[in-house]
Amino acid sequence: MGSYKTVTVNIYTERKSSLITKKSSLKNELEDNPHAVLSYMSPKGTLTLEASLIVPILAMILVMVLFGFRMLQVQTCVETAINHAAKETAVYAAETGDDDETKLKLLGIAMATKWLNKTQCPTEYIKGKALGISYLNTNAKGDYITIIASYKMSFPFEFFYKKTSKITQTAISRKWTGYDKSNMGEGDDEIVYVTKSGTAYHSSTSCHYLSLSIQTVLVSSVSGCRNISGAKYYACPLCCKNNITQSVYITDYGTNYHTSLTCSGLKRTIYTMSLMAAKEKGYHACSKCY
Repeated sequence: MGSYKTVTVNIYTERKSSLITKKSSLKNELEDNPHAVLSYMSPKGTLTLEASLIVPILAMILVMVLFGFRMLQVQTCVETAINHAAKETAVYAAETGDDDETKLKLLGIAMATKWLNKTQCPTEYIKGKALGISYLNTNAKGDYITIIASYKMSFPFEFFYKKTSKITQTAISRKWTGYDKSNMGEGDDEIVYVTKSGTAYHSSTSCHYLSLSIQTVLVSSVSGCRNISGAKYYACPLCCKNNITQSVYITDYGTNYHTSLTCSGLKRTIYTMSLMAAKEKGYHACSKCY
């Protein structure tokens, strides 16, 4: 029993001496190298330090990504608004013949503001909101309506030493479309329309000679029918072979009668070319178009 107490006391004494020695050694090492304290930090403390550095960075990145989507939304709304405004102002100028640049400019700005409200643009992301959009550079010079919108968008926080981003968007629309035929000379590249079997060129696809007016007649009476030019109708070599029907199809300016509406002879292919090229190929002007 006495020996057991002696062993216990000896073990306790040795452990206490060992802890005192380690404590003294650690104290001396920290005094010699204060930075060594990091090596004695617990894993939990290390993770807390890393999280305190990484989480704010990730949060900033997420905020900037979300703000980027908002910037895209604002730009899309502004682009839609100024495009509609430019087109409507150009139509007004063409229909009324009004060449007052100041009046057209103010009309374009008013149209842009109206369409901006229609698009439900999130103007709270624009510096100064809707009033922060400037149209001062808008103009209606010459044949074009040019609407220019400039504005600034404020970043959620300073980004690369910048607090705002300036954006400028432009929409251009011509005041008129088409051409004035009275001002076209023979040497100009006017577009005309011709057919494969025709001999005339036409100024419009709506010309009566280019439109097919298909009529149905009895095959027994087709021999007495005449087209507008007074020519007789003959059997179509494409669809009338060994095909006997009671009714056939004719056109005002064609010279064949057909037994099928799907016959390629009833389809008219229209080609476009310049007026100069049409004249060089021997086409003459259509009496109805010119």
